[in-house]
Amino acid sequence: MTHSDPMDPPVSLAALVDRDVVRAALEPLWTLTRVAVRVLCSDGTSFVSFDDSFGPPAICQYVDGFELSRSACEELVQLTRARQQGARGELVAHRCFTGAEYRECELHVDGRSIGRVVVGPFRPAGMTKAEPVFAGLDRRIDGEFADRELLRLPELTHEQVDAMVRGARATVEGLAARGRDLAVLRAVQSAEQHGPAEELARKNDELERANAHLRELDRVKGNFLATISHELKTPLTSILGYAEMLSENIGGVLPDEQRGFVAVISDRARQLLAMITSIIELARMDQGRLRARATAVSVTELAREVADTFVPSARKKHIQLEVSIDERTPDARGDAGYLRQVLHNLVDNAMKFTPDGGTVSIAISPTTASLADPTDELVGLAVLAHPQPAVEIRVSDTGVGIPQSERGRVFDAFYQVDTGVARQFGGAGLGLAIVRRIVDGLGGLVRADDTPSGTGVAMVVVLPVAAP
Repeated sequence: MTHSDPMDPPVSLAALVDRDVVRAALEPLWTLTRVAVRVLCSDGTSFVSFDDSFGPPAICQYVDGFELSRSACEELVQLTRARQQGARGELVAHRCFTGAEYRECELHVDGRSIGRVVVGPFRPAGMTKAEPVFAGLDRRIDGEFADRELLRLPELTHEQVDAMVRGARATVEGLAARGRDLAVLRAVQSAEQHGPAEELARKNDELERANAHLRELDRVKGNFLATISHELKTPLTSILGYAEMLSENIGGVLPDEQRGFVAVISDRARQLLAMITSIIELARMDQGRLRARATAVSVTELAREVADTFVPSARKKHIQLEVSIDERTPDARGDAGYLRQVLHNLVDNAMKFTPDGGTVSIAISPTTASLADPTDELVGLAVLAHPQPAVEIRVSDTGVGIPQSERGRVFDAFYQVDTGVARQFGGAGLGLAIVRRIVDGLGGLVRADDTPSGTGVAMVVVLPVAAP
């Protein structure tokens, strides 16, 4: 029969239920009782079966050795496989001429039969001898042997077996109903998603054009930032040069007040030059031009070197600059120039947001982390990587801190946590963005973390260890 309605898929055990799932669900019944459990398809063929690995019970094998008993047994098998016309949920009992019994029940989904559950043979509780009719089928049958073998069958009450059948029925019907619901859901989703081919193709074209336009805008933005930054950098360099000449009295000796004005010009020009340089660097990185060379880098030496450059600034603001280095820290795999820039940006950011009398600390130590290979196309799946030795850089401060809700965004370009703070401390929000680009390009991780004291924030960079 052909089913043309996708909302009404064919109903069968094989289409709705996975055999392994049914097997896993019913296996405890077999394990606990050792009574054979079978799930039959609507045509009587076996779908899932739990039987003794050594074959049928010995009494069944004994029955098969005599023509009359074998014929009677085959009739019983055919009867249990045949579809019963009883009411839904009715348990049907079959009694073998040996005295063993079977229970079965039909399976339904949406009022339609999908198969049957059959449990048995089992020995009814209290039965100790085979039925006399069995020995009467053939004079060669050994009645005492039949009695002994019947006693080997699992003994259960009718209530216990009925509970087994109902439980198996509820399990299989529940799995089948879920399978049918999923089939209908997939059909509905397919109908919603697959409209006319022309409409689908048109929407795909529109999406592709929109994506291409966004990529072009991003490229134009990067080129614009790089170009305008270069154009600004040239006159700034001249301004700084002339300001330095004035401060060195090359054009004549300046009064103290005028020397103060020149110092302000130089200071603000350097700030602007640093910002422009950061924009150029960020644009270059966004265009995939991070030219890092993976070599062994002593992060401990870089930390001491960068700390020394900030000593004058720390003294000026009365900030205590601490350096803590675990001498067991191995070399990191990275680029010395870029890692120096990472450390410089982190310390500069910490100094900027730490008030006078505060503390900025740099800690270098070995650790372990799940880091992906930066050359791997699936670098985003670093969570699946195996933990490996790594180097941790932790730059902490006692400054204003970063709210938990903002910590995921502080590494975005031009992002400022708070407008008031940005105006108070200055900056364009590029330092941490550059740190993120560099660390990602080197196959490391960077995050904002709490400090032990709960004051300020700790910027943590984790880098892979250099190959021995």
